[in-house]
Amino acid sequence: MTRLLRLCMLLLLVSMLFSNISVGTAMTEDQIFISQIGFRPQEPKFFLLNQKAKKFKLIREGNKRKKVFSGRIEGPIKDRSTGLVFWRGDFSKFKTPGIYRVMIDNHQTSESFTIGSGVWHDAQRLVLRSYYLQRCGTKIDDPESKIQHDTCHLDDGILRYTDEFFDEEEELECRGGWHDAGDYSKYISPASISISVLLLAYELYPEAFANDNTAIPESGNGIPDLLDEVRWKLEWMLKMQRPDGGVYHKIGSFTWPGMVLPEEDPTEPRFIYGVSSSATAKFVATMAFASRIYRPIDAAFAETLLEAAEYSWEFLQSSSFMPVPKGSDNSGSGQYGDDSITDDLFNASTELYLSTNKKTYKEYLSTNIPTICKTPNYTDGSLIALFHYAVSHDDEPADSMKKLIQARANTLVKYSSLSAFGITLMKGDFKWASNRTLMGNSINLLLADLIEPNKELLRVAYQQLHYIFGQNPLAKSYVTGLGSNPVKNPHQRLFWSTGIVVPGQMSGGPNENAESGIEPPDLGALSYMDETQSYSSNEYAIDYNANLLFVLASAY
Repeated sequence: MTRLLRLCMLLLLVSMLFSNISVGTAMTEDQIFISQIGFRPQEPKFFLLNQKAKKFKLIREGNKRKKVFSGRIEGPIKDRSTGLVFWRGDFSKFKTPGIYRVMIDNHQTSESFTIGSGVWHDAQRLVLRSYYLQRCGTKIDDPESKIQHDTCHLDDGILRYTDEFFDEEEELECRGGWHDAGDYSKYISPASISISVLLLAYELYPEAFANDNTAIPESGNGIPDLLDEVRWKLEWMLKMQRPDGGVYHKIGSFTWPGMVLPEEDPTEPRFIYGVSSSATAKFVATMAFASRIYRPIDAAFAETLLEAAEYSWEFLQSSSFMPVPKGSDNSGSGQYGDDSITDDLFNASTELYLSTNKKTYKEYLSTNIPTICKTPNYTDGSLIALFHYAVSHDDEPADSMKKLIQARANTLVKYSSLSAFGITLMKGDFKWASNRTLMGNSINLLLADLIEPNKELLRVAYQQLHYIFGQNPLAKSYVTGLGSNPVKNPHQRLFWSTGIVVPGQMSGGPNENAESGIEPPDLGALSYMDETQSYSSNEYAIDYNANLLFVLASAY
C-alpha cells in the first residue's frame, strides 16, 4: 500500500471515530465496551471507554436510581491492537448475581449484561446446535431457528481423477457430514481439527455436555448431543477413506455455489478430489482419538474408528508424499493447503499409541516431538496430541511437551498485557479467522492451566471470550443471535437465500488483509465489516465454532 493510501485510510478512520459513521459496525463517541453476555461472579470484570470520564456506577436493569457499586475510571490506556486510546473501569469486587448496566458520570449507560454462574449456558447451547443446522445430505426443519431446507447433495460425489481404484467421474457414496462454512463444500482438514477440539472439550468438561436436550433429532436418546452431532461428521469422514487407506481431500465444485439453498446446489457435479497425505494423517489422529471417546458408548463403532486409523497409518508408511489439490482444483472450493505433515504424523502416532499402547507408535512419536507449540488450526493440531501425552505420562517426553504448552501460554499472557482489551493479538496479527485464533489461544491457556493451575492463565483465556462477545473496539458480538449487537449479515448462503440468520455461528473477525475488498484493510481489530459480501471477515466455519465451543464448555 502506498504512503498516500495509508494516509487516506488513517484520515478516514479518524473521521469515522469522531462522527456517527461506522467502521465495520459501530464506533461512536462516548462508547462503552463491555461483554454483552456478562460475567461469572468470581471472575475479573471491567469495561472500556473511548472518551475520558471520571466515575462510574453499576445500576440494576430497570432502575437507574438503584446504585449497587461505584468506582473511578482510569486511563488513558494505549491499545496495541488498534493504536487507539481507551479508559477503563473495574468492578471485579462486585459479585452479586443479576442484570445490570454501567452508568458513566450519571448519564450514559451501557447495554445490559448479566452476572451469574450460568451466564454462558445459553451461548454454549446455541453454538453446539449450530452444527445440526450445517448438516448435509438431510432435510432440516428446525422450529427453533426457523431454518428449513430440503434434503441436499444426495449425489455427493463423483471422482475428479482416475486413481488406482476408481475411474474419473465414477460415483462414490459420500453423503452426509456438515457444510464447512458459508458455502456447501466439505473438507477433511477442518473436519479433523473441529472434531478433535470438540471431543477434547467433551473429554475435559463432560458436565458441560451432560444435557441431552439441544433439540436435534437424536436428543433424548441417552447419548450427549455433542457425541451424536460429531458422529454425523465422523461417519462422513469414514466414507472418504479409499480402499487402500488413503483419504480423499475434499468434496467441492468447479465454481463456488451461488447464494442459494443447499438443495438448489449444485448446478454442476460435486467432485471428490484426490487423496492427500495431509488429509490422511489428520484423519488418523482424529479417528484414533475418537475411538477412545466412543468406546464406552458404542464399542463396535469405536473399533471401526480405530481400525480405520491404523489402516490409514499403514498407507502413510508405505506411500510417497501426496500433495493437496492445486490450481484449478481449488476454483470452486478452498484448498486447505498443508504440505508439511511432520506435525500431523506426530499427532497421528501419539493418538494411536494412546489408543493401542503399541510400541511402534511410541517409538515414532518420541523421535518426532514438535519444537514449538502452535494455536490449533486446520494445518496444525499438535497442541491436542502434546496435551494428551503430557498429562497421561510421567517421563522425559511428557516433561518436554508440558514445557512447550506452558511456554506458549506465557507468551500469550505477555501479548495480552499490551492490549487495552486484554487480547492476545497485536495490530498486524489480524489475519483470516482472527477470532478462531483468539479462541485457539484460549484453548492453549486453558490446557496450560490444567497442567499447572494459574489464575492469570484463566483470566487471559476468558478475556478472549469477552472480546468475542462484544468487549472489542467495534462493540460487536461476533456470534450470531447472541449479545445486544450480534452479527446480522453473515457471509452465509443459508442467510442470503432465506433471510434467516443461523444462530450460534462465530464469524472469522477482523482481517487486515481484507481479501474481499469490503472490510477496511490494515486497521488491526477494526478491519471488519458486518456485510454479507465480506467473506474474509464475516464468514463462519466449523473449525471456528469448535474453538469457541471448547472455551464456552470450560466456563460452563
